[in-house]
Amino acid sequence: MTDLGLEVHRIAADSEATLEGGDVIFTGTEFFVGESTQSNKAGHKILAETFPEYPVHSIYVHPPEVHLKGFAAMAAPGIIALVDGENGRNGWKEMCEKSSYRYKAIWLPEDCAENCIYVNGTIIHGPERQFPKSYKILTEALADYPRIEVSTEEVYKICAALTCQCLLF
Repeated sequence: MTDLGLEVHRIAADSEATLEGGDVIFTGTEFFVGESTQSNKAGHKILAETFPEYPVHSIYVHPPEVHLKGFAAMAAPGIIALVDGENGRNGWKEMCEKSSYRYKAIWLPEDCAENCIYVNGTIIHGPERQFPKSYKILTEALADYPRIEVSTEEVYKICAALTCQCLLF
């Protein structure tokens, strides 16, 4: 990885620690990390130790939701997309209470419509045919950004979303 210009962090093994990518949202200034069936406080502690320059905030993920990204995602700088439901509202409340930064929320009515990716100045998100109720809200709120639409209809059948298919570095 170092030959790609990437900084490599080695972490001490902790048999109790769990941290799943679907529970980690990096905003550029801090981490929001889901406390879920897949990630725990010991995993959050290791993340905080690995990146001491960034605050790490634990956000409780209410079952049956499995991951933080099941109801929230970083849509663009300072903008968080959320599912307009109980988990989204509870998660947003916790984010606002724990962060000293004030984000803008985009509320979307469909599950998985919030699951977008902001990378290299571009937003990758689901198409209108997959999220007809959320598409207009999302695209109007993010009109100032280049966007790429990617269908996740097939992986959605096995309860996966866009961020489940990505490896970014």
